[in-house]
Amino acid sequence: MDKIPVRTRQSAQWISVICTLLFAVFSISYLMLQGEAIRSVHHFMSEGKTVYSPVYGACIITFILCVLRWGLNKMTRFRHSWWAVSCIPTFILLTIFSCIYPSVTDDSQSFVLRFYNGLGWWCLAGLMLYILLNIVYRKFVFRKITKSGFKEMLIPNLLVMIACTYTTGFIGNNNELLHNELSIAQCIQANQYNQALNIGKKSLHNSHTLTALRAFALSQTDSLGASLFNYPQSDGAQGLFFDDSKGASSSLTNTDIYTHLGGIPRKANETPVHYLRKLCENGGSRKTLDYYLCALLLERQLEAFVAALDTYWEEEKALPRHYQEALLIYEQRISGQQEKEYQFSSDCFEQITPHVRQCYTAFKKMQENYPQMIPQRNYTRRKYGDTYWWYYLYGE
Repeated sequence: MDKIPVRTRQSAQWISVICTLLFAVFSISYLMLQGEAIRSVHHFMSEGKTVYSPVYGACIITFILCVLRWGLNKMTRFRHSWWAVSCIPTFILLTIFSCIYPSVTDDSQSFVLRFYNGLGWWCLAGLMLYILLNIVYRKFVFRKITKSGFKEMLIPNLLVMIACTYTTGFIGNNNELLHNELSIAQCIQANQYNQALNIGKKSLHNSHTLTALRAFALSQTDSLGASLFNYPQSDGAQGLFFDDSKGASSSLTNTDIYTHLGGIPRKANETPVHYLRKLCENGGSRKTLDYYLCALLLERQLEAFVAALDTYWEEEKALPRHYQEALLIYEQRISGQQEKEYQFSSDCFEQITPHVRQCYTAFKKMQENYPQMIPQRNYTRRKYGDTYWWYYLYGE
């Protein structure tokens, strides 16, 4: 093999420095964006004994990946225009770091680590490409002496780096719902309930796990009856509990909810409404009552809701907003009847504030402006999507 010119060797060193810096900047930025997913894995692996810092963790992982790349390149000896190819394995590992998360097992008894959907095939394809390029390089390029200049080496290396970064971002964990689930679960474990409720608050996308986590956080802040319908609801009363039939990303389980409610675990095939009513009948707490009343609202069982409110609610306590909204719907329903179905010992209708009544009147007027159902549903959602009225009429 002929001796490599000094200028070419110096240019190759600069290419190595530039590509390493580009990888380090991307790696740290990407790992910080995926911080909650990595933090949940760290919490699972350490059993909660240590705390993961997104900033320091990203720097340490990036340093390890750079050292690993240097070691691999010592064996493969990619250089010149091919130098960036040596970064492919580290990009694969970077993707794997962001796509592992703890999940409840199918029997809901323990947690395991799962990979984000489709990750295995993408990583296998990247590894096969790396092996193929290694073979091509060693057979056709390695022993050829090129007197390439700096620009001639920079362009192909930059193209490879751009392709690797784009592919990592594309196949990595970009699931908004999963990130929100992991973030909320972490906040709940740190007793940061208000912060948990602000995560994904303006998003219209929802999941069963997100609903259960938010209900738990709302209950911890005694705002379940006032803010539950600030978030999309699509699972009815079942959304108040985790779905045991599927692996969930949350490190919290139904056992935590049962403990929070101070009751025994729910029996198999027992509906949430029946389970929560049983707890209330056995002297459940205020949090249990809120869960029960909200479960009735989610199932649109207004008669049962009003009866439960009359039976269990303490008159001196102000009614939360959603309870007042539900009472207005019920009041309108029975307004034309000569006899009410229930005679209330408490003056619950008198606890409806003038402001809530005015909002309900404005809501009805806005409905009249859009005779067709779809425009009516969409336009009223913009202003009243966080009310029980909207959920009762248009929710899933």
